[in-house]
Amino acid sequence: PGACVFAPGASYYVKAKFSLSDCSDYEVAALGFRNDGAYVAVVDEDDIDQATPVYDDFALLQIDGCDYKTLTQDDGGTATETDITTTSLTDGADVHSASTSTTLMLKVSSAGVVTYFINGTAAAGAVAFTLDQAATDIYVPTVIFAKEATTSDSPPIMQLFECGLQ
Repeated sequence: PGACVFAPGASYYVKAKFSLSDCSDYEVAALGFRNDGAYVAVVDEDDIDQATPVYDDFALLQIDGCDYKTLTQDDGGTATETDITTTSLTDGADVHSASTSTTLMLKVSSAGVVTYFINGTAAAGAVAFTLDQAATDIYVPTVIFAKEATTSDSPPIMQLFECGLQ
């Protein structure tokens, strides 16, 4: 396992800073943790927010269109998407510069409790979620960008990615 593979009982985090020149182009721009397993391409929001998502056991903080949401799933159940009250991005305003970039971060306590942060501030309205702590549950950081099929060329620009123990 690598430096950013986490077992139950550890306190860990993942943080990414990126910019989207057109946030409405994205069905999903997400950061978080998922249970370790085979990689599966997420090509559409339905791949992670439906009754049978492509991954089991995950906690994500996402930009859906230009709106902040959390997306969680536990033990193969239906994924839960929660629109959080944190201010949404303004379409077209989040250009490729350090001053308009978005920083998302998730912290996981040793008990598996997930806390979400947007630009250094705890995400208001985020529903409490706990990642399973079974001995077989191993979590890896996950970054997902899935664009609308008919959108223009506006790739995300990743400026920072870090993960580790708290």
